[in-house]
Amino acid sequence: MLIMVKYLIILFGCLLGLTSSTFNNGHIKKFKKGEKVKYRLHYGFITAGEATISVNPNYTSRSGKNYFDLNIKGKSTGAFAKVMKINDHWRSLVDTNSLKPVLSYREIQESRYYLKETVDFRTDIATVTSEKKDHIKKTKKHKIPSDVFDMVSAYYYLRNVDYKNLNVNEKIAVKAFFEDKLYNFSIQYKGIESVKTKLGKIKAHKITPVMPGNELFDGEDSINIWLSADKNQIPLKIKAKMFVGAVEIEIKSFEGLKHDLKIEN
Repeated sequence: MLIMVKYLIILFGCLLGLTSSTFNNGHIKKFKKGEKVKYRLHYGFITAGEATISVNPNYTSRSGKNYFDLNIKGKSTGAFAKVMKINDHWRSLVDTNSLKPVLSYREIQESRYYLKETVDFRTDIATVTSEKKDHIKKTKKHKIPSDVFDMVSAYYYLRNVDYKNLNVNEKIAVKAFFEDKLYNFSIQYKGIESVKTKLGKIKAHKITPVMPGNELFDGEDSINIWLSADKNQIPLKIKAKMFVGAVEIEIKSFEGLKHDLKIEN
């Protein structure tokens, strides 16, 4: 159960990045500065954690250029927090047009485990600097393709995919750099459904990451994700079938959306 809490809190990072062929490559983004969305992670009726995904109200400047400052924070709550305290923070500075990362940061605190890491993205090199509890810094360089994303930038990139141009069951390629590795996955588009949320029923694009064999998730189509089928395309709900049961992440509240969220009567 504790492993489920950890992996579902960071599941947004597993959404990863998509190929540019489906990206709305105009300069119109489906989010704006100051946006904040909160989620509840639960196992049945039991709340196990919460996550907040937000865009800094101000640009962050680096080398004389302005970047979006994107953040994902996740933590365990209630009885789970007493057994395993999780307090994680991921942050990315991304190009305001392409959404590609120039710098990513994560600080992981999970019970006795601690990791502080930064990744500096250049044209074809990712420089990873990490620091654990011993405070000894280690730096490694990794060769990467030009169209790779990190965990946070990939989430926002996913929201700007033009799903209207996809056919049901069409797959799109995935590339992301995470934990010193380059990952290649695919995501399958499942069409539009009405999904029940705490906010009401909302029309949504349903997508399914095609999962490789692993010890956590039960089957290739074990994760289903619903994104609002409007101009925001924010995640509304994630259901994950794991070997020890089903876990859900569900939208709890929002503020600062670029467009009104369309809720059905």
